[in-house]
Amino acid sequence: MVLGIALVLMALALGWGQPLPKIEGLPADWYQNGWLYERRAKFTVTNPSVHERQAQPVTVGVAQVKASCPDFNPDAFVLVDPVAAPDDAREYAGNDIPRQADDLNGDGQADEIAFEVDLAPQQTKELLLYYRVSGNLPLDYTPHTFALFSQRYEGAGWESDLVAYRVYFDHRNALDVFGKIRPRLSLSVFADPAHDFHRWSGAGMDVLTVGQSLGVGGFALWREGHIIKPVTCVRSCRTIARGPVRAIVEIDYANWRLDAQHCDALARFTTWAHHPWTEQQVWVDGLGDFVAAAGLVKASAADVQLLRGVGWMGTWGRQSDNNDNLGLGVAYPASASVQPAEDELNHLLLIQGQKGQPVVWRLVAAWEKEAQPITSAEGFQMLLRSLAGDFDVRPVVRIGTAEPLPTTP
Repeated sequence: MVLGIALVLMALALGWGQPLPKIEGLPADWYQNGWLYERRAKFTVTNPSVHERQAQPVTVGVAQVKASCPDFNPDAFVLVDPVAAPDDAREYAGNDIPRQADDLNGDGQADEIAFEVDLAPQQTKELLLYYRVSGNLPLDYTPHTFALFSQRYEGAGWESDLVAYRVYFDHRNALDVFGKIRPRLSLSVFADPAHDFHRWSGAGMDVLTVGQSLGVGGFALWREGHIIKPVTCVRSCRTIARGPVRAIVEIDYANWRLDAQHCDALARFTTWAHHPWTEQQVWVDGLGDFVAAAGLVKASAADVQLLRGVGWMGTWGRQSDNNDNLGLGVAYPASASVQPAEDELNHLLLIQGQKGQPVVWRLVAAWEKEAQPITSAEGFQMLLRSLAGDFDVRPVVRIGTAEPLPTTP
């Protein structure tokens, strides 16, 4: 407590927003942003792909960090790119990367840290991890993701700056899309009772008619040749994270009745800043092995194409509620056991699940009115191929041992 007060007084004395003087005896490559950190460790991220990765999502378990830095504190840390130009008057020796620490299991302790980084093909980028061993030092990064449950749009919503999604919190269990004409966070606008999100506005609009379908990548269970939605169950919603770099929402389906059986299911939706897709994970308990169905609504427009490839399925054509071209897609890992299927309302992917393990896919919508739009079926297929390939080419993180802050004379 005394240390925290002393740090606050020091920051106030130096003056927020003013260039910080170099500290006598502190090496020039030590980073300072209004606070002095006590430890530093090398933190490398490698892109194993031959393709460039812009805003590459990276997650690292807190346990993995502590294996190298046992006193790591996820409540007081920064990640620094030491060769990047400072973007704040209080920074020198690099700049810090927006990051967050998330409690995934709800026990009150952070389990995972998340950030994004630009990577050239097969590049290994060296970052520096700075932290204090105790205390809580929140940092004010500009948010590019958000999550909000709202009765106004009938369920849980999550968004990046590029697109927003919502899952209907009722028997439909369908996913809908809010398109955006420019990068911004819009869920709070859509939740306003005075705002009609079915009409064009600067915030964007609801661009998809879902009806009783699964929408874009919504899920059900598949049994005896048809889908079973969670009509009879006890639903609850938990927002794990809102930002600044990723938003995570969970929907729990307890005591889901399936004829003479019942099960519990959990769906987790994760979206990242500067990306249009959402990753969905689904766990099912009580059935042993199971088959999950991921669906895309069948459009009524005659010109909508059904697109298929290795690891993905999509539709493209004039299927938006504004009569614009809209792409809807699902991508999945090459290692998954997947079969295509159809019903009256949906194009389906049947994904084999195993007891205790999640099935996973990415869902995406691309509206031609976006700020950086995809304007053709070929362009949308390129996006879906990229999403499918990303499952097998994840960044590799290595963490060095921590060194203490140099002692000043």
